[in-house]
Amino acid sequence: MTDEKITDRTELDRLLHLLSLLPGADAPGAEDFWESLTKANGYNDGYVRGRICGAVLDVLDRPERLYDATYLADYVQMFFGQRSDPAKEILLAEVVCRGKHTGNGHLGGAYEWLREVRAAAWGVRRDNAPRRDVKGLREWAGNGRYRWS
Repeated sequence: MTDEKITDRTELDRLLHLLSLLPGADAPGAEDFWESLTKANGYNDGYVRGRICGAVLDVLDRPERLYDATYLADYVQMFFGQRSDPAKEILLAEVVCRGKHTGNGHLGGAYEWLREVRAAAWGVRRDNAPRRDVKGLREWAGNGRYRWS
């Protein structure tokens, strides 16, 4: 997969835009934001900022490489993905809403940003997955071996 080219950049460009709405790595107040985000994810020592910012730079350096796009999407899903525990979902939204462009202190904006960034990250994977023709779908479905009678 490392040599495959991205076939549809729509969701990747959307994902990059949404991430750019967060405080930049070295922006004023960024340290508190990224540290809070890291703790909300159960990590420490700048792990989240390093992974997200590093993956963004990889995409910018190699914009056509599918591996880099999906690597970024996977980390976005990992750090911003839906939480099964409602308290953890609220904590994540509270961190995100600190951003000037991601809620500015209002949880409603943070929840919308989270919904959008999750959809964009999934879209990078979905829109660049191999397409199956009818024959490929028949093979995928077991050529009828698993059909209920």
